[in-house]
Amino acid sequence: MFRLTRSLILVAALALGACSRQSVVTYYDRNHDGVVDFELHDDPGYAHARWGLIDTHFDGRYGVLRVFAPGGKRFPVEVPVPRSGIQISKELPKDITIE
Repeated sequence: MFRLTRSLILVAALALGACSRQSVVTYYDRNHDGVVDFELHDDPGYAHARWGLIDTHFDGRYGVLRVFAPGGKRFPVEVPVPRSGIQISKELPKDITIE
């Protein structure tokens, strides 16, 4: 049952991703050490579709996936931060609180 539920969630996520008009990913360096520690995903065509990956310990690995929506949730993850081929933005968005 768990495997079926997980598969259905994955299929739904992929379908929503495929339908997205233009997903925007922005990378931030909160402690200014040159390494990404916050990755914000935004799908402007959908309400409450912002989510982010956060390196809470500044150790080069995302530890939290956070959904930025009313009643937003936090999920533990273990994902390495990107190290090359990205552009790091200077200022965090004013409407996002990470902690």
